[in-house]
Amino acid sequence: MMSIAEILKGLSLSVINAGGSTGTHWWASGVNSSLLESVNPATSETITQIRACSADDYEHIVRESIAAFQQWRLVPAPKRGNSSG
Repeated sequence: MMSIAEILKGLSLSVINAGGSTGTHWWASGVNSSLLESVNPATSETITQIRACSADDYEHIVRESIAAFQQWRLVPAPKRGNSSG
């Protein structure tokens, strides 16, 4: 059986992970922000921790998503439909 550390590594996760994403990178600015625990309900073992985002983190994420939308909307619909990501 694989260990939790091996599973996290296979998913490109670590013991502590950022709680927000801009779609191109994960984001949580502060090391002082609270940590949420992901717990295995069968064993009560902590799987990993997620760093909570601050209001400023969410503002950063929203600004990046608006900028991405402003670029994406310029791509013609047929080309967007054929995009692989």
